[in-house]
Amino acid sequence: MGFVKAVLGLFESPDETIKGLKKNPDGAKMFFGAMIFFSAIYGFVYGFLAGDASTAAWYLIKFPATLFLTGLVPYITLYIVIKVFGLKMSPGDLVASLSITFAITMIVAIAILPLNVLYTYTGHSPAVIHSFSLFIAIIAGLIYLAKTYRILGSAEEGTAIVAMLISAVIILFVMTQFVDIFFNISDATGHSGFIMEEMMTNTAQKASIVR
Repeated sequence: MGFVKAVLGLFESPDETIKGLKKNPDGAKMFFGAMIFFSAIYGFVYGFLAGDASTAAWYLIKFPATLFLTGLVPYITLYIVIKVFGLKMSPGDLVASLSITFAITMIVAIAILPLNVLYTYTGHSPAVIHSFSLFIAIIAGLIYLAKTYRILGSAEEGTAIVAMLISAVIILFVMTQFVDIFFNISDATGHSGFIMEEMMTNTAQKASIVR
């Protein structure tokens, strides 16, 4: 799988791998494939923990769909943001940037997932560790978002970081809406609360029942 090699390149030589996208724009497809693949794996394991094989099959579809739509819906808004900050990125560069960000987020989430499962199945309250692990995964993804903005956008580090922070607010807002749609997470008033934490808590509670 070519996208596995591409992702490994992000860890071994991130700057060179990202710079290579300027010479080979089709490389963005590799990272898009990695985003879909790793989010599907995470969704399947997460769904199995939440319920059974049927739930796992649905989550295998829902997680990639959530990330895909999270990148698609605010795409124009994000493109305007990077242009306002003077980043010299093409539309394809932004696709690569988002794909890399989401792929890294899911890889880190998968890496931490066994610890989450162990913590849940030993009878501890899993809400905190689930939320904390997702927080770590998102931070890792945003670090790479800043890297791609700096390298692909030929921007100063400070400019890239500010653009990343604004983009992060937009991305996280859109993501919570789609998580609410796909996973039906809302409070008693019908409004989205701390959606990701609620989803993790609900899944952990179901897992305790299964156990």
